[in-house]
Amino acid sequence: MRLENEHCKIIAAHADISHDDWLAMRKLGIGGSDAAAICGMNPWHSSMAVYADKKGLVEDQEETEDMIFGKRMEPHIRDWFAEDFQKAEGSSIYVFDCSFMMMSTKVDWMIANIDGLVQEGAEGELGGVELKARDRFMAKHYADDSVMDADYCQVQHYMSVTGLPYFYVVALLGKRLIWRRVPRNEEFIAWLFDQERDFHDNYLVPGRMPAPSGLDSDDDILKALYGIADGEREVILEEFAGKLDEYVQIADEGKRYAKGGDCYKRKKEIQQLVELEMGTAKYATAGDHRVTWSRFPLKRFDLDSFHKGYPQLYEDFAKESLGTRFTVKTKGEEKDEG
Repeated sequence: MRLENEHCKIIAAHADISHDDWLAMRKLGIGGSDAAAICGMNPWHSSMAVYADKKGLVEDQEETEDMIFGKRMEPHIRDWFAEDFQKAEGSSIYVFDCSFMMMSTKVDWMIANIDGLVQEGAEGELGGVELKARDRFMAKHYADDSVMDADYCQVQHYMSVTGLPYFYVVALLGKRLIWRRVPRNEEFIAWLFDQERDFHDNYLVPGRMPAPSGLDSDDDILKALYGIADGEREVILEEFAGKLDEYVQIADEGKRYAKGGDCYKRKKEIQQLVELEMGTAKYATAGDHRVTWSRFPLKRFDLDSFHKGYPQLYEDFAKESLGTRFTVKTKGEEKDEG
């Protein structure tokens, strides 16, 4: 089903373009999956990751097993949703594929690639649907009729582009299908538009990279940009002395902080901020702190015993990647490494 109105226009049909062309078109605008990252509501990607993707600073991500599984499950989830909705709600809902890329008629940098359209009953108002295939352990994010913040942000972006009044987030959590009806929120859409416009006007257009946020995706970007150290070059970063004081304090109390918690993420954020400022330098000095950011190749393999038993086969099949080491020394004492 096609969706064109005063809010949006179709700029491409998936059936008419290659996957590579679709990826190239996606980089021309800000989409629903970008919105949550820009606003700091995505637990896996940051605004820095969105910037690096749009600017082509990193290679396009290869599809993971989860991504492939989700894509293949979409037609089945659509059918299950319609069937289970009828049983649970006692009324019909019609689910339509919508294989088009759409652009806002308001600004040419807002795009939408929705999973489908829905209609509640034969005379019901048209809405949208976002399909998710996730691990059952993600169920806690959908408790009490709620949705993940990232999902909420994504569908509000889609409603901003398309003008639709509601969206269903339909998630396959392991073997259980759940759905949540998300109404259009004009106040949130206005706030979201301001966030996206700020990112577009103040980062994308002038070519200014956003600050890292402590996510693993930012580590990958920094490795891709500055994976080779410029000899023994050293930089002076006095403005980071306070942040490194905080870094060392968190490192000293590290056993109290769970990996993935706020303090752990803050420590990673400080490390990434310093690495971004260091660029290809190996050393940095800030106040009483001396930073060493080493880069070295790593070879990883799932089975350590295979390396011991078959060293030649290990060398033949091991994939080389980039490893880094970040250390801070205070008054001659090494305080932490990352």
